[in-house]
Amino acid sequence: MAYVHNCRLSSKLNSHCLTHGINGIPPNIARQIKHLQQTGQNKTKLAAYHGIRPFTYGLSTMLIHYIGASRIDRAKPSLRIMPLGGSVTYGSESTDANGYRRILQEILMSDGYNVKMVGSRKSGSMENNDNEGWRGFRIDQITNKAKISVPRFLPNIFTVNAGSNDCVQNFEIETAGERMSDMLEYLWTASSGSTVVLSTLLPNLDREIEPRVRRANEQFREMAKVKAAEGRKSIFVDIHGSDGPMISDLADGTHPNDVGYAKMAMIWRRGIHEAVYKGFV
Repeated sequence: MAYVHNCRLSSKLNSHCLTHGINGIPPNIARQIKHLQQTGQNKTKLAAYHGIRPFTYGLSTMLIHYIGASRIDRAKPSLRIMPLGGSVTYGSESTDANGYRRILQEILMSDGYNVKMVGSRKSGSMENNDNEGWRGFRIDQITNKAKISVPRFLPNIFTVNAGSNDCVQNFEIETAGERMSDMLEYLWTASSGSTVVLSTLLPNLDREIEPRVRRANEQFREMAKVKAAEGRKSIFVDIHGSDGPMISDLADGTHPNDVGYAKMAMIWRRGIHEAVYKGFV
């Protein structure tokens, strides 16, 4: 039977989660955890879930508690994940600078995976804070950085979120899909057998930038369909949809706040599970 320490939900996340839940986590689950906090219990038996690792900080505890029931019942592969992209990948505007990475790592570990984040950069308070996030870089520039790091680290999964800076800089938006395709082809070549989990771009508060984001996302969506039809190890996830970060989940109109990053982590997790289910990893 699993035990989880009394969680300490951060004030920023607490009211959102108790009212709305988060990415499929019902409000009643969040309220139960809040109740444990208020009653001052040091350890609480979670009878409905098995094999859940004990964590002591708020949002991850809540996520792990809820998702334990939906873990994949099969031998878990080891995951060498390279978070690849721009400032969102780096964790800009998150309070701990971890962005989505810490929550993603811990919920995957709670699912039974051995998880290692890899990359040439370090950002955030988490122990394994390696990533390949390049603030202000466009798709082609990120590809050039990947050409240095990928042969060195040889990840078996990439979480790719790139192109926001192309939209902010209004740089060749009509070729965003083509340039993203070139990046993915390089990743598959440089790290043989790897899987790419590609996301759409986040919504943007700026009325001039958001239409560019939507145009880039449509190109990514169509390109991903082609890759899938070709049998590539490619998973496409939508963080611009109804369960992704909303405008209200942005810290500065471009980067997520902690709630937004938590939503991203859950979507990445879903994509990685899909990859495992399909036998890609």
